Order: sequence, then C-alpha cells, then structure tokens
Amino acid sequence: MFRYRLILASISFVFTAALAPADNFTLEQSIDFFRDVSSRNLKGLAVRSDGRLLSGPTLAPLTSNLEVDLAWDIEALSPHRWLIATGPEGGIYELTRAPQTGELTTKRWAELESGHVFKLLKLQDGRVIAGTSPTGLLVLFSNRGEQLAKVNLAADSVFDLLEWDGGQTVLVATGNPGKIMRVDLEKWVATVPAGTPAEPTETAGKADSSVSLAERGVTEFGTIRDRNVRTLTRGANGTVLAGSAPQGNLYRFASTGGDPIILLNHENAEITDIHLAANGDVFAAVVHSASPQKTRVVAATQNPATSSNGTNNGTKPGTSIMEVAPATTFTGRSVLIKIPGGNGLPETVLSRTGVAIYRIVQQGQVLILPGGDSGELIGYDTTANRSLTFSGSDSAQITDIVQDEREGNYLLLTNNPVALASLDFNSTGIHQAETDRLNLRALSTIGAIRFNRLRGIEPGEMSLSIKTNRGSDESEGWTDWMPLSPLGRSWKTDGLVGEYVKLRIEFPPSLSAPVQVDRGTVFHSPLNRRPMLQSFQLMTPNFGLEPRVESKASNPPTLAQVLSDKTTSRAQAESERAKANLLASQVTPRPGAQLVTWSISDADGDQLLGSFSVRRDESAPWIDLAVNAEQAWVQFDRATLPDGIYFTKLVVRETAPRAIDQRLEVTFETDDLVIDQTPPTIADVQVVQGSETVTFVVAGQDEMSMLLGIEIALNNGRYFESDQTDDGILDQQAER
Repeated sequence: MFRYRLILASISFVFTAALAPADNFTLEQSIDFFRDVSSRNLKGLAVRSDGRLLSGPTLAPLTSNLEVDLAWDIEALSPHRWLIATGPEGGIYELTRAPQTGELTTKRWAELESGHVFKLLKLQDGRVIAGTSPTGLLVLFSNRGEQLAKVNLAADSVFDLLEWDGGQTVLVATGNPGKIMRVDLEKWVATVPAGTPAEPTETAGKADSSVSLAERGVTEFGTIRDRNVRTLTRGANGTVLAGSAPQGNLYRFASTGGDPIILLNHENAEITDIHLAANGDVFAAVVHSASPQKTRVVAATQNPATSSNGTNNGTKPGTSIMEVAPATTFTGRSVLIKIPGGNGLPETVLSRTGVAIYRIVQQGQVLILPGGDSGELIGYDTTANRSLTFSGSDSAQITDIVQDEREGNYLLLTNNPVALASLDFNSTGIHQAETDRLNLRALSTIGAIRFNRLRGIEPGEMSLSIKTNRGSDESEGWTDWMPLSPLGRSWKTDGLVGEYVKLRIEFPPSLSAPVQVDRGTVFHSPLNRRPMLQSFQLMTPNFGLEPRVESKASNPPTLAQVLSDKTTSRAQAESERAKANLLASQVTPRPGAQLVTWSISDADGDQLLGSFSVRRDESAPWIDLAVNAEQAWVQFDRATLPDGIYFTKLVVRETAPRAIDQRLEVTFETDDLVIDQTPPTIADVQVVQGSETVTFVVAGQDEMSMLLGIEIALNNGRYFESDQTDDGILDQQAER
C-alpha cells in the first residue's frame, strides 16, 4: 500500500530591519568666516584663520588719470607726491594729490625708452634712481626728473635697490646673472662730462666699452648661483638679506659683501619680499609655482654676452621677464616664513593656495601682505599668530604698497587693470561681511542664527540679513535680502525656507573698540518628508520567528568622525543594530504561524510606528493584527482567521520627537494574504504496473492554492516526491 499528499506552493521570504528611534530634528550649519567669506565680500572688516570676524581696514579705489599698461613700483617723494614706475614703454609718472580736494593727477616725470621700469628708490638727498628690464639700465635723476647719470649693468634686469653707507652708495639687485652691485654715487656722477645730460659716454641699451663699470663706480658686492637676486633688505648688525628666484633662497651677506650664507633654501620658488621685525625676526614671502611661466620672475631666453671688463658688449639681451603672458589662473601657493632672531630655525607661519604674495609691510602688530592673482590682500597677526584676510582689490594684482601721510593709511598700486587704491585702518565707513553660499544639504526651515561670543560690540549694534535659495545656482533663484530680528543673543525671522543661504553682517560706521565675532551657527530643520515602503513580505506559513534580544551596546564615534562632521546618527546606529539582531533571529517550524515583515525608509530619520490590518474580500471591517508596533514585523496565528483571500494594509505614522502638528501618516496597500487551511482534494488515483515499472497517476485540486507536487510512501519503506505533471508545467490549482 501507499499514501500520498499534495503540497501547496511556498512563498520565499526576506528579513528586513526593524524601525529605529530618531534623533532630534534640529540641525546645525557652522559659519566659519575665514572659510565662508571671500575677500571680495569684505568691507571694512577682516577674517582670521580661527574663523573669527574682526574689525579691519577699508579698501577703496581712487580715481586718477594714470593710463599705462603695467605699473610695478610706487615711491613717495613727499606726503602728497609719488613716483610710479611703469612698463613696457619705460615711463616714470608723477602722482600728485591736491591737499584741499584730494584729487589725484598724474603727469610724465621721466621716460627711459627701455622696457619696464621695475624699481625706484628715493635717496636721502632727494635724488631718484630707477632700474629697468630687460636692458639692466640704471639711471640717476635729480628731484626734478633730470638725468644725472646712467649705466648699463652686465645683467638683464634690476629688481631691487637699497641705499647703503649713509647714502654714499646704493646696492643693486640684478637678474641674469644674479648679483648685488655696489654703486658709488659720487664716482658715478663724476664720470659724466660737465655740461652734458649723461649722454656722451653711453647710449640707450649700450655702454661705452672704453669706460669700465669700475671706473663708473660700479663694483661687485656679492654674487649667487641662482639666476636672479629678487629682493634686498637691511639685516641686523649691518648685514644684507637677499632673496632669489627661481630657486627661492634667502641669503645673508656681511656689510662688506663677499660670499653669503644661506638662511633658507627652496626649489622652484621666488622670494618676493623680506621684512626685518624690530625684535630681529626675519619674515620672507615665498611664492611657489607649478610652472615657471606662472611666476613673475623667470629665466631670460638668452644670457647677455659680457666683455672682459664686465660690461655689456651690446649683444641683445633675452626676453623681458615682465613680458611673459600671465596665467589665467594662478595654481601655485605662497608661504610666509619666519626666521626667529634672524638666524633660528625657519618656520612657516602662513600658507595660501592660489595666492601670490608680493610685498610685506608692517602695521602695528599685523604684517600686510598684498598680492594676486585675484587682488588678494591678506595679513598675519604676529601677536595672535594667525593669518588674516582683508578686503580684496578689483584688480588682479596689488604690486606695491606705500605708507600714506596718515598713520594706518596706505596707497596701493594695482595691475590688470592699472589703478590706485586706498587702504585705511582708521576708516569710519561701511563695515560689512557677506558669506558665500552655505549648503544646508536639505530643504529646511531656517531657525535662529547664533554666534559663540561677541567682543567690542553688543547684539543690538549688529545688523543681520539673510537670503535663501532652493537651488544651487550662485546667482539665480535667490530671494531678496531679509532682515533678521535680534532675539536675546541670537537673530531670527519666521517663515524662511531654503537649502542654500547667504548671510550679511553689518556694523555701525564708527566702531568705538576693536570688534571680534566668533564663529556662528545656523540652526535649521529639514522639511518633513513622507516615509516610503521599501519592502513588504508575507513569509512562508507555519514558520515562526524567535526574536533575538537586542543589544544596547553601541560603539562611540571616532575622533575622525567627529572632526569630519559625519558621525552616524543615533537613528542610523540603532537601525543597523536592529537589522543585525533581526537577521540573526532564528526561524523555527510552528504550525499555523504567519510572519509578516516590512521595511520603511524615512529620509528625516523619524521615529515610526506601524499598524497592520487585514480584511476579507467580501467583508467590510478591517481586522487589526498589530497597532502602533515599534518593530517592523508582526506574527499571528492563521487559525484565528477563516479561509479566504484577505486585503492587507500597513499604516505608518511618525511619532515623538516629531511635533504633533507635523507628524505625517501614510497608508500602504500591501500584498493579498491567502488563508487556506483546507487540504487539497484527490480526484483520481491510478496505479499502472508494467513489466518493470509501476506508474502512479494522481489528479488533485485545491480551491485557493496552487499545487506543488505529491509525496508517495510505499509500505516497503520507499519514499519519494514528484512534481512531474502531464503537461510539463506546474502552474494550476488543479494538476494531473
């Protein structure tokens, strides 16, 4: 004899994570003024590298009739008169300011017809020396612009001039080759025949080889192996400090010259300026560039030929270092290096990428560092040991800076376009800062704006405005500026929504004390988004879940996560832990059990509750099987429900800490549930015995479920299963 039974089709199952509790929905976006405010958006303020907003100088453009292609140097003649060295036509212009009206006018003071006039020096007696490129011409003028003497040095360029020996001599920094020449002014002028304007012994671009440089009072003070002596300054104890390019070395020469010692060594760099502090510390501005074409000082295309007496024999010098096409974007970096006491271990105190520093000027405890190639004006606070950003120039480069008649007031010379500007540390004008676009990372309701600490100003004296945008475009889609109202030590307005914000801060025109505003915070809450059903599973009947006890242990965040502001939220951490616990739970046979699981995604990390209900096709009332369940599963006894096909629904709603009036509720229509506890019927059984085989033919059907196969057990102990159908496809509730 034998027995058999039909097997119903099974449903595959997938475990999903349980719902996790949510974090508080208030998010914070920090405001670091040093990071979030560019120099072009500063007026009368400064930002410090620790993120603070400070009272600072005002940079204002000045109107003049100076119309030249390039301007390199500005030298003060008197409180209201300056000389400006220009190129490429070798012009020197006189700039005059009217004492009463402040109007600036310029006129041509002298013309050399020798390329770029790169450096000017006013001597103690009022005379002026000019150095040029690419002919290496050195010219001495009277205080009225008359040529007194000139000489072509055996070099391409004159980069810097330094008055020496109480005004008796001048040290000249040259490029290609890199030398420091000493010029005896009295002997130089004495070589010019009486009654002539320094012309008979030499012509423009050439020197009379019959008169040596030594006979003109020009001797060698020192030489370096690098191509250019870029800058000179007076060191401690009568020494001379020299910076080079393109190697970027800092040299120290004795007061009498000779061989130098190296204080600082680089590769592919340019030392653009050197500053000696009152306490003996030496500061050097070093510009690094990825390509020589992106520095202002580069190699000439050809070395000038020199005669045996050291004079230029007239061979055409190389291409001017000033005529190299400027790069569209400066890709290098600048550093400010401090050498304590002038002989200590060099240390980098400031570093800026994409900025070239050209000059160093001291204003109180702050070093002013103008540069380019986007008109940057930065600084370094020697007391706080912090770098600063001041208001930027509309021109590409700030090439020079000189003290104006008032303490704390400076005159700036700029290139691209050539212009003049005033830098005033005593200004009572506009004090305003505007942040760049701040990304809140989600469309949010904007809350209060707070600052860590205010110094030198009361909250009521500050004026704050905000604008928002739902898109990421820098210029399109922004609202108008909207004022914020002070609320205690914070500022707020209601009804603001946006994913990107900009903040504007304004102070009174007259500040009674230095102001400091610490870094701030924008508080915001992302707009509430609806939960989404990711998966819903009706598990194979007759299997039950043995939930694993959830572990409450959690790993604390790492320092790297805290510093990067990417710490996993509490909701995320608990969701991952609940998922791990559920997947580790055991599934055991349990007659009549029905397990249902689901997975809900909520972009805001809300705490969610789930209610699961069923309803028979022909019956109206819903039967609740789980109400406000925190876990993402429900298990019930199928025997409690009559046979039939049931509609199912899952209702998910948000709960605390979401505010009651903001809680969302979403209803999902889910898979049909089949309750079928009636076994299939056997319509026909045939046993056909052949000579060597026995064939069983079984016909069966079920009212609600598909058939899966048959099981046959023989009385001799043999047992086997079969899902082979007559038509070859197992796809019906009735099969043979």
